[in-house]
Amino acid sequence: MTFEEFRDTRVWSDDIGAQIPDMRWEGEPNPPTGYIYAEQLYIEQVTADWPETARKRGRWYLLLCNEESISDDLEMLERKLFEYALDEQVVR
Repeated sequence: MTFEEFRDTRVWSDDIGAQIPDMRWEGEPNPPTGYIYAEQLYIEQVTADWPETARKRGRWYLLLCNEESISDDLEMLERKLFEYALDEQVVR
């Protein structure tokens, strides 16, 4: 799979936890929103209810293993997620 093909799997979700049951967030007032890739990976949208320090860093949030990234550069985060997906054999 190429990066472009991976990105084409992207779908918007108004509730990531409802679509990826293992990713439910307990006690959150609003469901997490963002893009889902390959039906099981996601990049979350930083919303108004996030802490100000996070909102200042960017619009998109990606957590891979123990590494958190917040950025306005969605493509850069997608490329990180794609590399992870290849490494973990989520996509081929």
